Amino acid sequence: MEGGIEPYRYEWWNGNTTNQVAGLAPGNYCVRIYDALCCEKEVCIEVPVCHSIKLIAQTAPTCEGQQNGAINLGVNGDFEPYSFLWSNGAI
Repeated sequence: MEGGIEPYRYEWWNGNTTNQVAGLAPGNYCVRIYDALCCEKEVCIEVPVCHSIKLIAQTAPTCEGQQNGAINLGVNGDFEPYSFLWSNGAI
């Protein structure tokens, strides 16, 4: 908490009292923060919706050992630009 005096105390909507929470679904989350003088501030944070990645098309190699196969992926979401890192190191 900017300008507060440590130590800080945290009260999350779910009863958690640590300075962080994990495993959240998309949505808005608020935490109330108290400093050593009991000054308080509420901070709300939005966890964005995850993008869906789907296979649009795949082309198998024409023969075993050939390297002419292809994969076409589509991404549904608003946070462009996207980048992909394939298991073979391709970007």
